[in-house]
Amino acid sequence: MINHIYGNGPWLSVTQQGTAIPYIDTTQTMSGMLRLNPKMNRIEVYDGQNWQSLGGDANVDLSENTKEVLIWAKTKMQHERQLESLMERHPGLKDLHDKFQIMKVLCQEEENKQ
Repeated sequence: MINHIYGNGPWLSVTQQGTAIPYIDTTQTMSGMLRLNPKMNRIEVYDGQNWQSLGGDANVDLSENTKEVLIWAKTKMQHERQLESLMERHPGLKDLHDKFQIMKVLCQEEENKQ
C-alpha cells in the first residue's frame, strides 16, 4: 500500500515504505492485483501463481498541461496578492478597482441581455 505521496521538486511523486503490500487489502491474492515492491523498487502484478515484475522504477508525475495550469494559478495568486497589498497602501487604487469590478458586472449583464 502506498503510505505517502510527496512532491518531488515542484510537482508530484509517489513513494512506498515498508514491505511489499498489495494495493487491494484482501486475505487472498487474486490474479491481476498490483503492488509496489519497495525492496526491488518495482511494480508487480500477480499472475495467479506468482508476483511478476512489470519493469523498473515507478515514477508518477503530472501532465504538462496540468503543470501549465498550476503555474498559471500560482502566478495569478501572486498577482492578486500584490494587487491587494497595493490597494491597502493606496486607497485611490482600491476605489478604482472597486469601480472597475462594478463596471465589469454591468457590462456582462448588458451583454447577457443581447
